Amino acid sequence: MNAGAAIFLLMSVVQAPVAGAAESAAAQPKLVVAEPLKDFGRASRNSNLSSDFTLRNDGDAVLHLASAVSDCPCLTVRFDPEIAAHGEGHVHIELATGNASGPLVATVMLTTDDPAAAKARLTAQALVIPQTDIQPETIRLIAVQHEPAVRGGVTIWAKDREDFAITAVESTTPAIKAEFHEAVGVERIDRGTGRQWRVEATAASDAPVGVIGGQIRVLTNHPNESVLVVPASGFMRPLIAVTPPEAGLGSIEPATYRKKLDLAYFGKQPITLTKAESSFAGMRLEIKPVVPGKRFEIWVTFDPKAPKGDVEGTIRIATDYPGLAPVAVPFSGSIK
Repeated sequence: MNAGAAIFLLMSVVQAPVAGAAESAAAQPKLVVAEPLKDFGRASRNSNLSSDFTLRNDGDAVLHLASAVSDCPCLTVRFDPEIAAHGEGHVHIELATGNASGPLVATVMLTTDDPAAAKARLTAQALVIPQTDIQPETIRLIAVQHEPAVRGGVTIWAKDREDFAITAVESTTPAIKAEFHEAVGVERIDRGTGRQWRVEATAASDAPVGVIGGQIRVLTNHPNESVLVVPASGFMRPLIAVTPPEAGLGSIEPATYRKKLDLAYFGKQPITLTKAESSFAGMRLEIKPVVPGKRFEIWVTFDPKAPKGDVEGTIRIATDYPGLAPVAVPFSGSIK
């Protein structure tokens, strides 16, 4: 064997595995979505619609699906995490129409290891044709603690049957009380048909201050819409609010110190502030009405002979509102 042939043979032995590795590295998955849109057409409320998206892997390597994320709670998703080369897999969806009305569209975002299709979007849609009507669609409540309940409501009827009836209502939160009765007089909607029903909600008088939120489940005799959902939301205001709610008095020069607290009352009937007293003997409090029966100022001053040092305690403001405990305002500061 001459030297040239030996060199050629050596290069062939060395290069052959490299060529094979390059071919192996070139194998990639390839996602193909034959039908990215599932249109369920017309659907009723409270329907559960299900279908499958078919995914193909036209590549030479296994296709991995890392996630399938829905943009709507109405759409649940299951999927095959791997699809063999030149094989098929599926993404199973279930679309719950719930209390929707009109077009309902939800999407699923797939994450894959296909370099050319790392993200792929699937869409499911339906046209929800309600067989019942709710007017207005939600209940809004703005209430004040300890005051008489504020009532809000909706009127409900069926478009396709005269004997429609509500059999029960359930609130999803103790902060909202719900009841129902057959609508009469001005409670009826002119364009409504058949028997119409009124669902009314009130905010519990002892509900905590802040946002009120929940749903009222309405049970009916309708074969296709046996459960309706009415959103209820609003806000519970305090009967009395003091600003600031905690009095940081800072550095106190007792002979000249003055600080104002603002008290707002949100009830209907005017009130009187009967007393303002402090747990610290050296503090003086003066009540000044700003808007009679509704808004007040409480001015804080100190006895010039008040002892030096840190002070903390509670200001208590009493009113003539029946059964209401004095409003407590914590305070702290330092007398120089």
